[in-house]
Amino acid sequence: MSESISQSSLRIFICYRRDDSAGYTRHLFEKLSAQFGAGQVFMDIEQIEPGADFGQVIEDAVGACDILLAVIGRRWLVSTDGNIRRLDNPDDFVRLEIVTALNLNLRVIPVLVEGATMPIPSNLPDDLFRLSRRNAFELSDRRWNYDVNRLISALEKSAILPRTLVAAVETIPISPGQKLLSIISPLTGTFFRAPRPAGDPFVQVGSRVEPDTIVGIIESMKLMNEVRAEMSGIVEVVYVENAQLVDDGQPLFGIKALDGIKALETNVVPPPAPEPPAESSAELEIIRSPLVGIFYRSPSPSANALVRIGSTVEPETVVCIIEAMKLMNELLAEVSGTVEKVYVENGQPVEYGQPLFGVRK
Repeated sequence: MSESISQSSLRIFICYRRDDSAGYTRHLFEKLSAQFGAGQVFMDIEQIEPGADFGQVIEDAVGACDILLAVIGRRWLVSTDGNIRRLDNPDDFVRLEIVTALNLNLRVIPVLVEGATMPIPSNLPDDLFRLSRRNAFELSDRRWNYDVNRLISALEKSAILPRTLVAAVETIPISPGQKLLSIISPLTGTFFRAPRPAGDPFVQVGSRVEPDTIVGIIESMKLMNEVRAEMSGIVEVVYVENAQLVDDGQPLFGIKALDGIKALETNVVPPPAPEPPAESSAELEIIRSPLVGIFYRSPSPSANALVRIGSTVEPETVVCIIEAMKLMNELLAEVSGTVEKVYVENGQPVEYGQPLFGVRK
């Protein structure tokens, strides 16, 4: 991703407790500021003027950002002010900042440090219940730089995709009531508009397409996959730049359908993921891959497998890592039980929905 996007688009608010994670948060703040720009990362609300509505001040500060990182250490949940747990105080700044972000529908990412775990819903105030449903990101002391770089990669992805889509749509005048059909990406990968770097694009705004028209190529797992229109119409909007990373289901083109032609939205259907043998999967809970990528059983080549046959897992247990689009994605078990089957070899490519582990509850 280009430096201009990293340095200008994303505004990040870091929420933390000084007596819980000040040291970790300061290091994180410095790394994020170096990547996204010092003016794009906010860690402390300036002193609130006498008479000011501190709730409104917090709402303005948090609302000016795109993402809130809630840094959670070992004392985050139990930190007290006298004999009262701080989270139980409706005016607690940390509680107000997170609730404000949730109410504004911002992306809220719990960031676990110092070996902390996600608080369970019953230990949170009612207005913080939604935080417990957010997928957490762990920054381990043993692999701090590696984990922070993974977090930066995830944040960079958030910076580019929504802005690219909005900018493309806004540049195309669409008359009131006009509805566009979408050609969507059938898989995760890198999108190319032309068959070769110096070649003309397959289609552009104004091009007519038919069901068998090739509109682009998506490179995924070293394979070049042609994307066909599967509809008849005129290209009105191009949502994606050449060589941009795209997600499964992301809109690529907006098409004005020709009268009398029913349009379909996608062209390539990934092959069905292989199922485990019936005799081995009976009564087992199957943990499946949530995306296309490379399956790793351990966080590094020299580390032990995260889980193996006989391991006990809980819903929050990390069972493997799937690399997709240069991001290392931790996969949680989301079930409780004992691992009885491992269906995939380390370093093997996996498809969306492919069985990875069999767990006996």
